[in-house]
Amino acid sequence: MALQNNQRYLGGGRLYFERLVDGVLQEKKEIGEVKDFKITANVETADVETFEGAFPATVDSIVTKQNYSISFTTNQVDKDTLLLALFGEVTQKTYNQGDTLPDGSTATGGETYNIIDVGMFDNIQGRVTFVSTPARGKKKVVVFNKVALTTNGDIVLQSREFVTVGFTGKVLEDGSVTEGSKFFRVYEEA
Repeated sequence: MALQNNQRYLGGGRLYFERLVDGVLQEKKEIGEVKDFKITANVETADVETFEGAFPATVDSIVTKQNYSISFTTNQVDKDTLLLALFGEVTQKTYNQGDTLPDGSTATGGETYNIIDVGMFDNIQGRVTFVSTPARGKKKVVVFNKVALTTNGDIVLQSREFVTVGFTGKVLEDGSVTEGSKFFRVYEEA
């Protein structure tokens, strides 16, 4: 059977995150410049065997466990990305003329800094939405109802290459979902 053009997929997309705080989803924010986005399925099975012949034979395979995870890498290192990567919360401080700035220099007046206090939470959870922008193929929207995110490696702040931050996320079951999958849904343009 020959593949149709709309069955081939080439393209990128945009990734969004809505942080879950005290059971309430916060403002949707784009995770910019996502270089890759992957879904990994881990399915465990148990074999059903028959012992009627000379050797045991597998007659069925039953799924006993399903886990899903996501991973993505971004080269946009802004306060929102660092908040996710460092389990942080943000405040702002404005320095007046003559104040000492964080780098040790002296403020000329009105310099404002975002201050990220790291390690303020033991996990970061929320909804992740991927919206494809394919150059070829059908548009897809993937909504992960509830994901626990962690940083998957170093946070490099100086490099000869573009700086990147990688994340992995464990897809969690969302008990508040009343229709469809409690994990995630894929919507494809008809």
